[in-house]
Amino acid sequence: LLSPRTRMVLVNAVYFKGAWEVPFNSSLTKDMTFNLGNGSSVYTPMMHGIITARYAEWPNRQILELPYCGGRATMLIVLPGSTDEMSLAEETISTSALEEWSRALRPEKVDVFLPRFKVTGEFNLGPTLKSMGIRDAFDPELADFTGMSDSSPGLYLSEVVHKAMIEVTEEGTEAAAASGVIMTPTSILPKPMPVFRADRPFLFIIRDRLEGTILFMGRLSNPKGGS
Repeated sequence: LLSPRTRMVLVNAVYFKGAWEVPFNSSLTKDMTFNLGNGSSVYTPMMHGIITARYAEWPNRQILELPYCGGRATMLIVLPGSTDEMSLAEETISTSALEEWSRALRPEKVDVFLPRFKVTGEFNLGPTLKSMGIRDAFDPELADFTGMSDSSPGLYLSEVVHKAMIEVTEEGTEAAAASGVIMTPTSILPKPMPVFRADRPFLFIIRDRLEGTILFMGRLSNPKGGS
């Protein structure tokens, strides 16, 4: 992307490293089937644990909130009822929807199956920003960045690139080391334990619960391909 004509590169970086409040026991991780949604499937390491976490379910989706150490940051996992409902889940995500889902979450002991995965992605945001109305900044004739530079000719945006990476393991996100108590099932349960089996595409959101800020958001379609 850089060329002899490049005069300035603006970089904005966000880094998150968190350990699960209750880490998964790596000895329970087993290869299991993950359904890709196109009729095919792959075998992938599936983490497993009985975890007390905030949970809610509807006929067409389940939502689980896994806290990181300290409780301020959490990962919200939105699991559609089937692979066919993935697009609907993406379309319904909004600030108001997140608030509604959060209000419905209640602490509950949940039998959790979650793939160990690493997701990377790179996107050219130029077309998206232009479709949102940010056009002058990309036009060499109309862009005005004189407050940043008085170089001649003037500056304009040629590319806006976004790259992200997230890795989820038994210890947490970005391979953070952690210690904690592993929950194990008891012999008698007061009611059937909900099972959260993330063996199909799902959405994940890492957020700051105190500020309500979304730090990272993505979709896992294939734990082997990282999408």
